[in-house]
Order: sequence, then structure tokens, then C-alpha cells
Amino acid sequence: MEVKSNKSGCWVCVAIAMALVMAAGRVGASVQDSQANREERWRQDLEFFAGQFPALQMDFKKLYPPAKFQREVRDLEQDVPQISDSEVVLRLMRLVAAAKVAHTTVYEPQGSLAFHRYPLQFYWYADGAAVTRAAEQYSAALGARIVKIGTMTPEQLESAVVPYISHENQPWLHQLSPDFMLTQEVAAHFGLATADGSIELTLKKPDADPFLLRVAPLAAGAKPTMISAIDAFHIPVPLYRKQPNS
Repeated sequence: MEVKSNKSGCWVCVAIAMALVMAAGRVGASVQDSQANREERWRQDLEFFAGQFPALQMDFKKLYPPAKFQREVRDLEQDVPQISDSEVVLRLMRLVAAAKVAHTTVYEPQGSLAFHRYPLQFYWYADGAAVTRAAEQYSAALGARIVKIGTMTPEQLESAVVPYISHENQPWLHQLSPDFMLTQEVAAHFGLATADGSIELTLKKPDADPFLLRVAPLAAGAKPTMISAIDAFHIPVPLYRKQPNS
């Protein structure tokens, strides 16, 4: 677990890697693992998390009732046999985000538990969400407004993911929500992904009819070459805003 503190000793950043890193290294280590081994390993991780996290994160203890925290961890432990690893991670995210402390969060796991991203990026503008980067095969989406992600508008999906994102204001939520929303695990959690994991986006460009685009998730950890809308449309960028790989 990564912990940073200021000189007064107050915790200013706690990144929960306990259950996630331990699980990634042990629970997903072998496809031969039995269900019983998986459950036991999650049990150990959750017990470690329940014992260590409240003792280290003082803000959380003050803002979230300790008894409720322990009860929710126990409930999660009991539910492990019936839910997927990604659902366990999402429950941990929601639990930690409940204190509404922006610097206390559960990061998406790496390794075998890594979430599967869709090869698109979008940005929240004053009038809605628009695609700013895309893998080459989805370049038709560049510059388009997102009308729907599956059956939900971007605004509806962002409202649905609010409990899972540690934030204290709307600008920070807007900063974090796009990457989180465009993952297969989140789409599946809210019933937006198809059986093969893909999502269907409804997109619209100025002075054109809406169109549909089906997007498949990437392999875990894959990093495709992305095209930016700025490059695709040859939009001049002031020199002071140019950065490497932007």
C-alpha cells in the first residue's frame, strides 16, 4: 500500500493496493485455482484490508462510521463466492469512495485483475461528452458527441458511477469519470455490455444524423495507438499548449 503523509502526520493520500495487488498476484495467479482457494485468498485480503485501512486513514474514520465499514466488509466477504473478481473490486471502490475524500481511493487493479478498456477517450464539454481520442478502427467517432453508451446517456452513466469514484466536487468527477466509464467491467456492471463484452455507442456529428458504433474491449493491459481529434482534423494548437505525446 502506498501511503504519503505531511509533516503534521495527517494522512493525505492512501492508495488501496492491499486487496487488489495481493489478489492480482495470488487469486488470479493460476487458472487452475479452485473456487475454495479463491475464496480463502479473498478472505485473507479483505481481513487484512479491514484491519489496516481504518487504522491508517484518519479522514475515513472520521467521516464513515467504523461499525458500518466493518459490516460492509463482512458482507462483501460473504458475497465473494457469488460474484466475480471485478465485482469485488467495484464493491471496494464504492466502500472507500463513500467517505467522499478525494485523496483516498481504490485504483483499478493491474495484472490478471486489470479492467478491460475500450479504445476511446472522451472529454466533458459544457454541452456534453465528445470523443477526443480513438484507436484507428474507430476513428469515425472522433469529434462526435456521445448521445448514448448502450442504453444510457453519458450523464446518466456518470450519475450511476458517482458512488464508485472518490471525489469532492464536480470538476474532479468529470476528470475521473471518462476513463472509468469506458471499461468493460463497468459497462457489464450496469448492463450496458453485450455478451462478447462490446458496447454500442450512439454518436452524432454536427449537421449529420446520429450513427451507431460497436466498440470491442481491449485485452487487459493493451495500449493501442490512439488518434487524437486534434491531429485527425488538423486543428492548430498554440505552441504553449503543445506537449510531447499530447
